[in-house]
Amino acid sequence: MVKKRELKLAKTLKKFLGKQIDLPIKLPNTKLGNFLGKNRPIPLSKYFANSWNELKRVTWPSRSESIKLTIAVIVFSLFFTVVTALADAGFAWLVERIIL
Repeated sequence: MVKKRELKLAKTLKKFLGKQIDLPIKLPNTKLGNFLGKNRPIPLSKYFANSWNELKRVTWPSRSESIKLTIAVIVFSLFFTVVTALADAGFAWLVERIIL
């Protein structure tokens, strides 16, 4: 027995592909196959409920770990800012000497 969803999918594919599709349709395990029938989007309320349940299971870092990691990110960002600024100044100087 052909499912209603498969009939609807066959009509949609016929519209886009321009040819009749044999039933039953076996959906590939790809993004398109998932979008067309395997993994439909969930309602927004269920999404937030699932997200909240996931957040309950998260192991959050301690305050001291958070401070250490934040300082590491700031130092790393400052280091690469200085490296990028020096590279920019060096290339500007080089272009000025060669071209101008």
